[in-house]
Amino acid sequence: MKSRTSELAVGVFVILFGIALFFLAMRVSGLVGHNISDSYKMTATFENVNGIKPRAKVALSGVKVGQVDDITLDPVTRLATVHMTLDGSLTSFNAEQLKQVQQEALEELRYSSDYTAAAPAQQKDMEKQLLANMKSI
Repeated sequence: MKSRTSELAVGVFVILFGIALFFLAMRVSGLVGHNISDSYKMTATFENVNGIKPRAKVALSGVKVGQVDDITLDPVTRLATVHMTLDGSLTSFNAEQLKQVQQEALEELRYSSDYTAAAPAQQKDMEKQLLANMKSI
């Protein structure tokens, strides 16, 4: 009788261990749905996406802030487009931070070759388009 209960206890332990191992494997592999609250979508364009695949984590200073949803190739520019879902509670800016990011983006735009080669009217349009794109994020 004692061996029957010990066999039953070992069996239950093995089954529970197997279930726990399965859930751990699913969580580590990223196959389980993400639990990102207050999420929003973002798209980025890269020349090289070596090592990036769907369901890869998106990290900011080593902290996971999102997940890669899809990677496509733009047929016109031949650049890779990465679609991501980001956690809004971790990646949102306050007004002062957003103003600083806008200023840095404008500075970066002003040093680009497309901007310097454009006419003044086109330069203003480029600046307006950049600021409009940043406000939509």
